[in-house]
Amino acid sequence: MEKAGVIPNAVTYDHLINLYASVGELQKAIGAFDLIEAAGLKPTVHSFTNLIKAYNKHNRVEDAFNVYLDMKIYGLIPTQPIFTTLIKGCIDNGDIVRAWITFDHMRLEVCQPDEVTFSLMIHACAKGGNTERAFDLYQEMKEKGLCPTDVTFNSLIHACAMRKDYYKEAFKLLQEMREYGYQPDITTCNSLMFACSKNGDLQMARSLLITMMQRVKTDPLLTPDELTFTNLFWTYSTYKEPMNYINRSQNGRLSESKQLKVADLSSETDNKIGLSHENHKVLLRNEDTETENNQELRSELTISEETLSEDTNSRNHDLLIVGSDTYPFFNNVPVTVSQTVKEAEMIFNHIITSQTNAKITSSFPINLSPKLVISYLNILVKKSKYNKVFDFYKNFIPKYNIQLNGWIFLNGLTVCYKHKRVEESWSIWRDWENWRKEQSREIKKIYDDEHDRKNSFKKIGMTEKMEYEIYKLMIKILAR
Repeated sequence: MEKAGVIPNAVTYDHLINLYASVGELQKAIGAFDLIEAAGLKPTVHSFTNLIKAYNKHNRVEDAFNVYLDMKIYGLIPTQPIFTTLIKGCIDNGDIVRAWITFDHMRLEVCQPDEVTFSLMIHACAKGGNTERAFDLYQEMKEKGLCPTDVTFNSLIHACAMRKDYYKEAFKLLQEMREYGYQPDITTCNSLMFACSKNGDLQMARSLLITMMQRVKTDPLLTPDELTFTNLFWTYSTYKEPMNYINRSQNGRLSESKQLKVADLSSETDNKIGLSHENHKVLLRNEDTETENNQELRSELTISEETLSEDTNSRNHDLLIVGSDTYPFFNNVPVTVSQTVKEAEMIFNHIITSQTNAKITSSFPINLSPKLVISYLNILVKKSKYNKVFDFYKNFIPKYNIQLNGWIFLNGLTVCYKHKRVEESWSIWRDWENWRKEQSREIKKIYDDEHDRKNSFKKIGMTEKMEYEIYKLMIKILAR
């Protein structure tokens, strides 16, 4: 640009700051901002907006607000996008209170929020479990003549998913979303899967995953990802097996080797254990729609009794087999703890296979993220399969080079505490201490900025809270 004799103006620097902000280059963004005044120019509203964006990328919310205050020195009036960026930074950093203060200041004193800002605040409500307030915002939004977007509905569904008592509303919103002309995407399905996990509704979770997998070729937006399977595994953890319920209520014992199908249970028992179809009104369905020239296959997210019926499973019997690469499930919903753990293992093996099998990889390979590993490990902990937990820790993690994190060590020590395994607890404790020292050295080498280090430690479970929990648990193990 300089060689061509073109002199950069403020807009040039604004684009440069935005570029650095987008790729997380904070120091370069700051440097580009400083060049504006060095060139004898005045920063614009966009200059400050982009610099705030750069600070948000590094979770430096306080610095972002300082930039906002600096705008007043230049006599610039903050715009709606600036407030939206500040609010997003607060939410991403977990400071929901400050997000509300900023939102209220914006709409009462400066400018009115748009659909994006309302959706952000609904998302903030979801993070805090304040579903009632989320619906109030939704109502206010419609009263102001703002049309909800797909992001709005996804945020509302997520807010419902966070609360067990709003489980039905999540699926009602799904229907309303479609009435507005929006098709559900992976974010929608993941929120619904999370709702299933909060309620232990394994039947719906399985049906949802099967339908998503059926739609991959016709609707790539519904491709299952790591979060899908993570939430599915949490559903297995919270799921209450009907055979265990019967055992407790009748004070009897049935062999875990007995294969009892869901269809064998009476409808009265189904109602007691929460397996009725009352809540299951909408799931994924294909409808053939005729056009003048051809037929197009259209994917829709609806819930139908047919999708959940045993007839559907029977028709797909060739796909719903043990170890199937297509649907790694039993024919029926597990009814014993052993069946639950076995089916979870089948799904986990499917994920492992998806990374090495070319046929599956071409569809949707799933990465073994720390959250995914923890959600699976938690099944073994919740179902008291402590031998499997130790085997997973000692053999599986090294074999597949799975990244360790604080939650893995915490789960291992939890099992040691439940089953009084002092020797194993000392082994996990020593591994944790060595891992913590090694991670601390590596992260300090990579990051110079203290904020970046703190965020990196948080992602792998190296926080003061985690350290306190592990120390407390180890003390409890030794005190038993």
